[in-house]
Amino acid sequence: MVEWKKLRDIRELRWTLSVRVPVLTSSQVGDAALSILHSMVAAHSDLDDAGEIVSPTPKVKRILSSPRCLPHIAQAMLSGEPGIVEAAAALLKAVVTRNPNAMIRLYSTGAFYFALAYPGSNLLSFAQLFAVTHVHQAFQCGEEAAISSSLPLAKRSVLGGLLPESLLYVLERSGPAAFAAAMVSDSDTPEII
Repeated sequence: MVEWKKLRDIRELRWTLSVRVPVLTSSQVGDAALSILHSMVAAHSDLDDAGEIVSPTPKVKRILSSPRCLPHIAQAMLSGEPGIVEAAAALLKAVVTRNPNAMIRLYSTGAFYFALAYPGSNLLSFAQLFAVTHVHQAFQCGEEAAISSSLPLAKRSVLGGLLPESLLYVLERSGPAAFAAAMVSDSDTPEII
């Protein structure tokens, strides 16, 4: 530290030295915070009365999709708490939907890796996030290459190097629920192999 600071200005010490009996556990605080953020995103619709996309993107989405906030929302999936993990995936989906600037760079937050590292079996929220985002990432040659139908799905999807191509086709053809079931099950059907 370059200069002296008051104790209340050092966030880590405030959390560590707090001596009061907490009203909520840390998991409940995280879940409540994500719920509040999701409510804020839902309150500011990005569609007008005619169903057209509002321009510019609502301010809450712009703030949450900034490089300062979006990686932290993705990192909430590392908590391992089922409620927090599901809420973080739902919030990420809400933030990047109809927000092209956030959509194409979601991969840079590590969200796909964090989701696949989750050991739980409640994968539907991840599958819904994957279904909306996995082929819209600018991870190779830009977004145009990702949505080009001339390339195989494994090359267009950011999940192509992480999952077998057959699972990607389950996600594309059968939807998020079937993908989540295939990820959890120990099946060896020809479609998944």
